[in-house]
Amino acid sequence: MKILLLITLLTTSLFASSNNELLMSQFYANKLIHELGDERKNLVSLIGLADTVHMCSVSASESAYKISNRNNIVIKRVSLNPRNIGLSAADVWEQKALLAIIESKFTFFQV
Repeated sequence: MKILLLITLLTTSLFASSNNELLMSQFYANKLIHELGDERKNLVSLIGLADTVHMCSVSASESAYKISNRNNIVIKRVSLNPRNIGLSAADVWEQKALLAIIESKFTFFQV
């Protein structure tokens, strides 16, 4: 969850074109992270920690879809090397963001 938060905040702060866009992107990123955290806590209490890890792979995409629809925004997972090009190929803006994250990750993760 901490890595998701770091990547989300890094992306929203690096590429916002205006202060309003930055605030909106941070708001929705925070909303997604809190929703995922709440679902994870509920799953741990219902099915245990081991099964929760598997369920997160399903619930994360469902939560992103729900937030996207409710707020008329796009939340999606993309990759520079997607397995399914039709679903997860990064567009030009997303490629720029992913490359910036990859290039700067050592700055953020060095001890």
